[in-house]
Amino acid sequence: MLNGPEANIVWSQIANDHLRMGDFRQQQNAEYGVGKTIVSSDGQDHSRLRKVLKHGYSRAVLDDRYPEVIAITQRAADDWQPGQSIAVMPFMAHVITQQLGSVVLNYAPGDYLDKIPFFLRMVILVTLARRWPASHLEMPSYRHAKARVMELTQKMLEAHRCGSSGQRQPDLIDDLLAAAADDTDFLSDAEMQIATLGPYIGGLDTVASTCAFMLYALMTHPEILERVNAEVDAAFAAGGPSPHTLKAMESLHHTLLETLRLYPVTPALQGTVAQPFEFAGYRVEPEQPISICIAVPHFLPQFYPDPYTFDIDRYSKARQEHRQPGAYAPYGLGSHSCLGAGQAEVLSMLTIAALLRSMRLELDPPDYTLGITMTILPAPSDKFCVRVVERRPL
Repeated sequence: MLNGPEANIVWSQIANDHLRMGDFRQQQNAEYGVGKTIVSSDGQDHSRLRKVLKHGYSRAVLDDRYPEVIAITQRAADDWQPGQSIAVMPFMAHVITQQLGSVVLNYAPGDYLDKIPFFLRMVILVTLARRWPASHLEMPSYRHAKARVMELTQKMLEAHRCGSSGQRQPDLIDDLLAAAADDTDFLSDAEMQIATLGPYIGGLDTVASTCAFMLYALMTHPEILERVNAEVDAAFAAGGPSPHTLKAMESLHHTLLETLRLYPVTPALQGTVAQPFEFAGYRVEPEQPISICIAVPHFLPQFYPDPYTFDIDRYSKARQEHRQPGAYAPYGLGSHSCLGAGQAEVLSMLTIAALLRSMRLELDPPDYTLGITMTILPAPSDKFCVRVVERRPL
């Protein structure tokens, strides 16, 4: 296991040539019925997939879709009433699943909505986290969910094959189909289905958890909440957040950055050494499994004074603490860093902004201390609830 800023720097430099990322995900790939995915491929396969998928995972895909993202969030909270207690994580998972389907993939999940997180989380718990035995993948409820999700991917692919993207810019599925048309050996049918699910696989739990962590941070730091609320109100008064105005909402953006520092949703990376390298005077030999705790520097006072304090001014132009080499890595490092980082930031910021614009919330109970659960990734406990204090006129 490697830790510290030097480890982050080294990993970012050697990941492409000296590490294999697929070994850790062999069981996951077997359950998916695929030989490669964007997160489990290496070398030329990975570079090619990354090039094809780059646009579909980009922030730009959302540029003209901000009103839809906001509307999905607000519709999901339409029936919340003053005095009502809301479990935050289930709500965030519901909203992000809707956003990823309707806006990123241009195919609303509809009746499949609840099956997607159940299927994906079960695979993670069995094949990556190893929390449950493989026999859980034979359970009727899981087999049914898997069949339904695979049915959904077929419908998504068929809709994109038959439809026209003339009324919208091409999305990730359009790019996959175009690449497959140029090279029939590019991906197998199963690999095409799993690539279609990619935004759900990579983004559902990570973005939902980030939104929940972010909301908790705001509920427990009223002075920051006041600053963010002022930005949100100004943006909506001007017609709603846009790519231009969202970029100018520094307090909201810095709250997200500090959330990702203090509550990292991807705290570690795993791989297998493909070629030997040296680190801190030691030679690391081939075929060794290796992990790097990329979030360790997030808590080092040499980079972040009083590191366990939630301080959004760390990211101000005067301080820029996260810009120090090796100090900040919320989206991974090197050639396998998260393709959807910009997209995730936009969804997180818009979701929180839409909630704050719609209502005033408080912790329920008021003295609640956040619990964090661990599977393969950290997430807020399902016990994290907020109470609606009042609804705000829209």
